Amino acid sequence: MSVYYSEASTEDESESDSKSDTSDMEPDEEPPEVAEDSWNPSPTFRYHMNRWWKHYRPKLLSDYVRVAYLLCPVPIVIEHAKKNRDQQDDEAVDRLIEKLFVPSTEVDNFKKMTLSAMLLDKFWSELKLFRNRQGVFASEKIWYLAQQDTSKAFDWHYKYSLGKTEVLGKLACIVTSKLCGIGEAEHHWKSNKRQLIGQRNRLGLYKAMQQAYVSAAYCHKRSAKQQEIASRAGKLYDDNEFSTCKFDAYCVGDILPRDKTITCIIRAWCED
Repeated sequence: MSVYYSEASTEDESESDSKSDTSDMEPDEEPPEVAEDSWNPSPTFRYHMNRWWKHYRPKLLSDYVRVAYLLCPVPIVIEHAKKNRDQQDDEAVDRLIEKLFVPSTEVDNFKKMTLSAMLLDKFWSELKLFRNRQGVFASEKIWYLAQQDTSKAFDWHYKYSLGKTEVLGKLACIVTSKLCGIGEAEHHWKSNKRQLIGQRNRLGLYKAMQQAYVSAAYCHKRSAKQQEIASRAGKLYDDNEFSTCKFDAYCVGDILPRDKTITCIIRAWCED
């Protein structure tokens, strides 16, 4: 729902043309603090933010996010949803009700469409009572709790609308309890994704052997490529290789050790 807040906050944003003149500042003087209201980003930043928002908007505004936006019990969000509700929000409600409440085992299309239409009509009737604080939502105490910062939407619906409504309460508990945005877990998404797709947690013996073969083949090809590049540059050997061949600094020595021959000295003395 933060995407809706961002749209509402940028509607009344006015651009400021005033810029601070730093030519008269002394070298040791610190720059003045700029208030948050007078922050004026560059046109390049605005262009890229608009482009990124258009790219990621369909992924952020899923059906769960749109329905959770309509069923948020916070009074400010309710008033904002009344003024900014569009056709895409209604279509998201229709798709979710058909997905979550209509049995998939029903093969008769007529019965399926009839049940979906009845559930959708019941939802809009209950949503009207929810927005106008009528019927089961007429108590002022529950709306006082919804204004608190520690209040959670799914917990509020679980206590005050799940057992009193047929469609709205159950649907609200489902959509408001989902992780609909990036939030504080952005830096944990990489590890979470690795666990979900099973890269390392399902690594068996055969897969580990295959990875070892691939890694060994890659290292062998990389070493051959490095030797080929070195041979083109005329660098076939380095100083360390000469020391292993038993050469000194002036390349004097024997590559292979000499064989030690065993000789037997025979002294044939002539005796008188």
